[in-house]
Amino acid sequence: MSKAFKDGIYIPKIIKDLELKNYHEDMEGSFIVWVNLSRMVHQEYTDIQNKLAVWEFEGNQILDEIIVQVEEAEEENKSEKEIEKIRNANGKKFENHVASVDLTIDDLDIWYSKVWSQADNELHHYSVSEVQAIRETSKENDGSSFWNWLTKQTQTMIILHSNQHLKK
Repeated sequence: MSKAFKDGIYIPKIIKDLELKNYHEDMEGSFIVWVNLSRMVHQEYTDIQNKLAVWEFEGNQILDEIIVQVEEAEEENKSEKEIEKIRNANGKKFENHVASVDLTIDDLDIWYSKVWSQADNELHHYSVSEVQAIRETSKENDGSSFWNWLTKQTQTMIILHSNQHLKK
């Protein structure tokens, strides 16, 4: 066993630039992305994705319930007023479900804040509220295209780094 392993080995956080000009030539600057995430940070992301998958599944179940109940009411020749009552009652249930995703989105904002805030220069750090502002501004100005690009590029950089040994 080499001395480096006997005494412990230091693996620094590896950060890489994500150039904004790659999104659009008129954009300047970059995000600094932490690419060699700890197991705990990887697990946090997996947990968030699992929560989102469950949320989507449950939402689809609610929608399916609404469709079945409305179809049954129509088959029973219930009045339009009764059918509308079914839609409204279930619609409220679905609205509440949709609103519940905000907690998971907050977790995702916290996670991206962590991944984008590892540079030595604190000017390159992003607070959770700044991440939320980036997401909301992208949503308002370009239908979330920038946000989707930024998060997908971040994920790609992390995956490419963790799979770099496969290239050899």
